[in-house]
Amino acid sequence: MDVIAPLSDQRIPQEQLRDLENFGRYMLCIAANSQEAFHDPGRWLETVKRRYPGNLGPALAYLINLEGDASHNINDFLANISDVLVTYIDASLQYIPV
Repeated sequence: MDVIAPLSDQRIPQEQLRDLENFGRYMLCIAANSQEAFHDPGRWLETVKRRYPGNLGPALAYLINLEGDASHNINDFLANISDVLVTYIDASLQYIPV
């Protein structure tokens, strides 16, 4: 919304934090394979933490539980999941003979 309908400069950081939280909720929906996860993230975060090894669950919790903390940003999120991303990308690029 800060791009489409700009408000005062004072609200931009809050809007960006809300965007990060919503991004985390949408990612949680994908990981949990459920739309319900958007509105009940606490329950579904535990499911994702059990289902996926590594830092995905805690990284999503980081985004969803912002509570106005201005220190949260997308770079920290990506740093938390970079090891998992590299593993999955590497696995997807492995040649499997048919």
